[in-house]
Amino acid sequence: MIFTNTQKNILDYQGNIIAEQHANEIVYRPNTVNNNLVYHTLKIPYGKTFKVTLSDGSVVHLNAGTTFKYPEQFKADGNRNVFLSGEAFFKVAKDEQHPFIVSSNQVAIEVLGTKFNLSSYDDDFSTHCVLVEGSVRLSENANTSNNIILTPNHISTWDNNTRLFNTEAVDVKLYTAWVYGELVFKNELFGSIAKKLERSYGVKIINNNIVLATQRFTGTIKIKESEIENILELFKIDTPFEYSKEDHIIEISNTNLKA
Repeated sequence: MIFTNTQKNILDYQGNIIAEQHANEIVYRPNTVNNNLVYHTLKIPYGKTFKVTLSDGSVVHLNAGTTFKYPEQFKADGNRNVFLSGEAFFKVAKDEQHPFIVSSNQVAIEVLGTKFNLSSYDDDFSTHCVLVEGSVRLSENANTSNNIILTPNHISTWDNNTRLFNTEAVDVKLYTAWVYGELVFKNELFGSIAKKLERSYGVKIINNNIVLATQRFTGTIKIKESEIENILELFKIDTPFEYSKEDHIIEISNTNLKA
């Protein structure tokens, strides 16, 4: 199922209404007895976000450029398995008899009931899980004995090359602000910020400015209240540069102009 921005009913193969879509949100009806798994896939384009309420009541906020695969109804027995490529914020409904498992890239995240943010884009070299409340277990898919338990206000980063988890304390707001329409960054390299801007605004940023690439920034961007051009002008105040924009491609010049 491709992301659309319309209002409609979602039907199962028998023609029964199982969910309703309103603009950028789909709400699935509560679980019924179902022993057949039928998966749906949502693909969220750059510049958009989406919200899904699953049949068990779990709420998932999907960030731009994300693909999310999930069953229209969870089975009455077994685990609640979903699949993610991209970034999502999960509020998982508690059900001790049916663990909620997110498979993403090389890592699986198992929870009972909790809130966490997971970022695992295909073009990144790592997977990040930030825990807001509750607890989760992160495991390597190929070696489940390689796992850690994450506690609130911590981030665990999985490195695709070293195949190791690295955990540290963080300000969770830096990683969850996008759910509320904001980008918050603290002492973050421009390259990392530019990747978030690409996803949020549906653009491609080509940076040829060597100085800008080494700069770190702290700030907050309200995505829906700011145009990408306005944001670039703010960065120019700290590190002067020129840029051109054609269609959805922004190219930043290597020339620094002094005011």
